Amino acid sequence: MFFGNNKFPELNPTQVLVTLALPGNQTPDTIDWSGLTVTHDKVPEYAIKGFPVIFRCVVSPAVGKAIPKIKLRQMIKTILDATETEGYLIWKKLPDPAAGFLMQFDADSTLYGEEQIDEFAVLIGKEKEVRAITERAMQGEIDFILALEQRMVLLKGLEKHRAESIFDLLTYQPGVVSALRFIKSKNWKFGIASGGFNLIVSKIMEKFGFDYGVANDIDWNGNRMTGKIPGPQVDGLRKKTILLEKACDYGIPLTNTYAIGDGSNDLQVIRAANFGFAYNPKPVLLKNSLGVIRHKNLSLSLRLMGL
Repeated sequence: MFFGNNKFPELNPTQVLVTLALPGNQTPDTIDWSGLTVTHDKVPEYAIKGFPVIFRCVVSPAVGKAIPKIKLRQMIKTILDATETEGYLIWKKLPDPAAGFLMQFDADSTLYGEEQIDEFAVLIGKEKEVRAITERAMQGEIDFILALEQRMVLLKGLEKHRAESIFDLLTYQPGVVSALRFIKSKNWKFGIASGGFNLIVSKIMEKFGFDYGVANDIDWNGNRMTGKIPGPQVDGLRKKTILLEKACDYGIPLTNTYAIGDGSNDLQVIRAANFGFAYNPKPVLLKNSLGVIRHKNLSLSLRLMGL
């Protein structure tokens, strides 16, 4: 049931639903809405110590003004990006509560704090060079595939057993374990689409029981990396394609799709999902996302959806 026993508010064609996560000393009334009309209520079920307070808001144009919804959503986003929220969701379409969900996660810097390829680089003494390329790729300054190829060349010679060892070093983000446990308890479909590597993603899938996982393969010469990647590589377009294909495979409507990630290569899938979240995002992703999580707890995204 969305928002516990609270039903969705009734919306007319000019209104937009927004859910906000605010620090305990703030309410929607403390925000400068630049003339927009806002009504709101608090979601008491989510009043948890140390967690932001969740508000549901119905936002309308100023009285007597007509604004297309796409423009109204962008106006709301501009206001919220300039406000110290812990997170927000500007809703596109209401989901079908009876249809279940498809929830797709980025892995690096989303499910856990590390970047796989950067951790590989530590093992071979190339940390500085690789991290610099990773940061530029996540900021959208260079093409993700080009950046991946450049970094893999630097990893040539790394032994497989050493690369596998980073799995035990991953630090999962706050809220990840409880969020995945909740999703699994509902029998919803959930998967990973990652620009990282199947070598590690396959282990994460097994640990948490994901329904699918797609990431890059590594080319090996015996037991050592060759510096190349065989087969198709997972970029932003492929992440989006995976979400759409899996929704079709599982018979889940697009209104019930969710995606979350942190970097520029997550932009396309976050736009495609009805519930797309930028998690502690790089600026290029923040600028283009209707769902944003700044609070260091991934489960906040589910709360903003009313789950």
